Amino acid sequence: MSLVGPGLDKLVKARPGRRFSPGTAIGVSIQMVNALRALHGIGYLHRDIKPANTTTGRKEEGEQQIIYVLDFGIARKFMHSDGSLMRPRESARFRGTPRYAATSAHIKREYARKDDMESWFYMMVEIYAGKLPWSGVGDMDAIGQFKEARLPGNQMKVRTDAVRALVAGCPEEFITILRHIDEMRFYGRPDYSWIMKMLRAYLIENKIPEHPYDWE
Repeated sequence: MSLVGPGLDKLVKARPGRRFSPGTAIGVSIQMVNALRALHGIGYLHRDIKPANTTTGRKEEGEQQIIYVLDFGIARKFMHSDGSLMRPRESARFRGTPRYAATSAHIKREYARKDDMESWFYMMVEIYAGKLPWSGVGDMDAIGQFKEARLPGNQMKVRTDAVRALVAGCPEEFITILRHIDEMRFYGRPDYSWIMKMLRAYLIENKIPEHPYDWE
């Protein structure tokens, strides 16, 4: 007997346009931010956030509105027992799934909390809008180039166009959240509460109900 419900990858593929309704997409994303805050709070990075590693609870247990993050096979400890942060390695092998991996993974940098949040952001965009700019691209280096276009050092127009392409069809709030993630440094702590508050406010201000979720 399965201990959890279906994966979000299967649920979203069954939806028209391969995307959830705004209420469901935002509700799921809020729960995932909370889950990542808990995981980071005990000193671990997930490093492979994606729909296939996210499930609902079991219908039989009345947990259809609960979202679980699974598969910690490549999770990595980043915090010492005294709460201090470990120093990053000079280089790190690619970890994760190219479609959702953070830019750091593509350029062989050590993962940090901000990178889990970047992967989360890509997933949020996909389940909200139905696609990412690199959807259908199979080459890992080409996918990395899409993401790296936002990095400082590129011309402002290149960076701006990359952001607009990424959040096409999404609320303006997504741009603000992405800026917060992109501007973070390695040791920075994501403002999880602020992100969840911003997403919740979007639902309230636009009178978008979170429940029932699309699979209920």
